[in-house]
Amino acid sequence: MATPPNPGNHAWWDYVPAEKRRGLQWQSWRRRLRQRLIRRWNVVVAVAVLYLLLCLLLNVFGAGSLISLAMMPLLLLPIVTLLAWWLAWKEFHH
Repeated sequence: MATPPNPGNHAWWDYVPAEKRRGLQWQSWRRRLRQRLIRRWNVVVAVAVLYLLLCLLLNVFGAGSLISLAMMPLLLLPIVTLLAWWLAWKEFHH
C-alpha cells in the first residue's frame, strides 16, 4: 500500500506528533482527490466513460443495433459543437 504524500512542507509539520501524521496525510490526500473529482471537466469525462462502458456492456450481450443508436450522441456531439461554434463565429465576425 502506497503512502500518501505529506500535506506540504510546512513548518508546522515538524510539530505534528508521529501518531497523527499518517491520519493527516490520508485526510489531505482524500481532500485533494475530492476536489479533483468535483471539477466540471472531470465529471464530464466520468459520465462519458460510464456511458461508453454501458454501450460496451450492451455490445457484449449482443445488442449490436442498439449500440449504433446509443453511440450516436458520443459521435455527433463533437460535430454539432464544432458547427455551432463556426456558425456563431461567422455571425459575429462577418
